[in-house]
Amino acid sequence: MVRGINAQVPNFFMPDLDRKNFKTNKSCLESTLQNFKDKLHGANPSVLWSGGGYHLPQPVDADVILEMDSVFSEFYEPSRNFIRYVEKLVTNGKADSAHSSTVSFSNCMIRIPGSYNAKYIKMENDKIVNISPQSEVKSIVS
Repeated sequence: MVRGINAQVPNFFMPDLDRKNFKTNKSCLESTLQNFKDKLHGANPSVLWSGGGYHLPQPVDADVILEMDSVFSEFYEPSRNFIRYVEKLVTNGKADSAHSSTVSFSNCMIRIPGSYNAKYIKMENDKIVNISPQSEVKSIVS
């Protein structure tokens, strides 16, 4: 940020599909991947199993800081709203609502394959008592 203005190009977004929101993960993932292809000119994101759903990191070929372009001057936080919009676009509005409402340039955490999602690790008295196999972050080949 420079003097309260975003100084970053919106060149990355990462839809978050939470399995608790869907009856069948597979169909939701398949339709989202099809939307990437159809709506983003053949885009093919990486697919990560996060322990509780899917993250789909996708670079965007952008080179304009929207906040600095006069075309977007009437809009509030156009870059942030762009990455929120594109997440909703490719997921048909089914992305994790907590994620899409808070997504910004300062909180885009990517889970690393082979690491563990702490939400699914059982702790007692500050000690690990169970690491569920579902908690391992995995790269999925689509």
